[in-house]
Amino acid sequence: MAIQFIQWEKPFSRIEDLMELYATPWWTQSRTIDQVGIMLQHSTYLFGLLDDEKDRMVGFARVLSDGIFRGILFDVIIHPDYQSLGLGRRLMEEILAAPCIQGLEVFELYCKPEHVELYARFGFYPIAPGLHYLRWKK
Repeated sequence: MAIQFIQWEKPFSRIEDLMELYATPWWTQSRTIDQVGIMLQHSTYLFGLLDDEKDRMVGFARVLSDGIFRGILFDVIIHPDYQSLGLGRRLMEEILAAPCIQGLEVFELYCKPEHVELYARFGFYPIAPGLHYLRWKK
């Protein structure tokens, strides 16, 4: 299996593949193609894994960033058919090695408690006791 890491340029041309990836995780299932199109336009960096033999996107992640001080990682997804092959680890390693991420002072993500240990393997750690990730939602 020939899996290639890609940092996609905009405009993003594989939205149908992305919608297939978004069909499974609980946090992306309700996204529409129109919403995803707008999201892609406004995301700073787009990363993924492509199965060259099948010309199929099998992994995806995106970053919002100011390009120097802060970046935050979203939507780390591996296609269900490709899970348990080490591709999530590879996607994370490739993203962290990307020059656009290496130049950031701070790179963050948020996850469910059961995934903290997974991301700790890549050097992510809880920020500080008593510091909370807050949200406003309309």
